[in-house]
Amino acid sequence: MSIEAIAYVKSLPSGRIYRPARALVIVIAENTFNNTGECRVGQQVLCVDADISERTLRRYLQRVETAGVIARRPRGRKNGGRLTDAITLVGFMEWLAAVKSIGIEPAKLAGSVKPASTWPERTGQHVAGIEIESRTVTVLNPPFSPPNGGISGKPGDVQWKGGALARLKADPANSQALVHLISPLLASEKRLSLGKDAYAALAEAAETARSIHPEALAAAAKRLLAQPHKLTIEIIRNEIETARTCGAMVVIRRGSPNWQRWHEHYRTANPAFAAAMASRDTWQVPFSWPPAKGEVVE
Repeated sequence: MSIEAIAYVKSLPSGRIYRPARALVIVIAENTFNNTGECRVGQQVLCVDADISERTLRRYLQRVETAGVIARRPRGRKNGGRLTDAITLVGFMEWLAAVKSIGIEPAKLAGSVKPASTWPERTGQHVAGIEIESRTVTVLNPPFSPPNGGISGKPGDVQWKGGALARLKADPANSQALVHLISPLLASEKRLSLGKDAYAALAEAAETARSIHPEALAAAAKRLLAQPHKLTIEIIRNEIETARTCGAMVVIRRGSPNWQRWHEHYRTANPAFAAAMASRDTWQVPFSWPPAKGEVVE
């Protein structure tokens, strides 16, 4: 059983998993290997453990795969025979590496991870995220002299990265940005070019990313890690801004207060959008972008 995979599933936003298929996804998580991130049990086992028929299983798997919750990889024998598909929880391995890199034991989150405070308040939509217990990090005799935050070691090496994460983790407000953005970057082998004061650049990035939706931050980290060249602080800032304005999206409905506020905003900020909205019943808008909060339309 993978307690870590179960914790990951619990950290997903409310509504991210098709509700009737949630038990099936938990069963997949229970049978996921932490070293590969794959579940390789057969359909019969999944049916029994999730208490569903084979027909329902196929329908649920298709539903959650289309939603991007899982991915399936066909497997075969050397003699041409067929093996059970390998099922992967999308994003689990990256989440696991990020959580471990900031010193949090994923297994301890399995019983306490829950959706973060609701957003927006008026519609009751839940925000995805991990509510990490506040932790106090004590640094003995911290060298606060500049540059690079007074952290020993050269920016980019393992010792410096560890010191930077420890200092950033001392502020609980940085937890979300650390898990979904900063830690994946530092845990990777990407070359970072953060300027004269590397720690100050990371601290600025963490602070800027605090209010951004976790899924948008994770997507930004994925785009950054896919860059073929070194990462500069300017590139990181641009991706954070992209996550803020164009990352997670929600749908608003004609006639709602949010629709009226967004339409009024677009009339001055983007007349073309306002004209297009006038002929639609629903419209997609950025999650964390004013002037209004969105409401989900199923």
